[in-house]
Amino acid sequence: MRRALFCLLLLGSTARADHFNWAGQVELDAEGLRLTLNQERAKQTATAQQLAAIANEVTAEERAIEEQRGVVGAKLDEASARLREAETAATFAETEHARAGRLRAEGLASEADVLKAKADAEQKRAAAEGLRFASTRTQAERRADETDRRTKIARLQRDIALLDGQRATSEATVKQLEYDIERRLVRAPIDGTLG
Repeated sequence: MRRALFCLLLLGSTARADHFNWAGQVELDAEGLRLTLNQERAKQTATAQQLAAIANEVTAEERAIEEQRGVVGAKLDEASARLREAETAATFAETEHARAGRLRAEGLASEADVLKAKADAEQKRAAAEGLRFASTRTQAERRADETDRRTKIARLQRDIALLDGQRATSEATVKQLEYDIERRLVRAPIDGTLG
């Protein structure tokens, strides 16, 4: 049942068709619709704020991917330099082991010198291998971190799509409520004088 909020019909007053004036106007109660309209508008504001926050988060994640690439690149350059250094030391130690072996064969070096040179060569080769593995691990960690960030970006973009859908639905609801409120105004159907 609809209730008239106000009714102002003044005898002798002029009313124009479909025109708002205080004479010849009846407004049916639309307070419930206005409250719902205000709630929808508040939802729209909250949705817009959420969309902006998520868009900022996506931008931050994309920036972090680029920054991480730079950091990892620097780490890989450093690891490459350390690996070259370790490879050089390992090659030198292996050369020293071979030389100690030749000197031992000629009776100019002791067995202990040969064993020491062999241990030193093996240690330096193992250190070089460790640095090679560290470089590989750094690359794998970078790929894993980037994959995690890309996954998060995809999830955020899905959230944006959901919020965009909610925003579109809310806009349609607002238009429907505005239309329903407008329909609660009963206006003079034709120009004329109330009598």
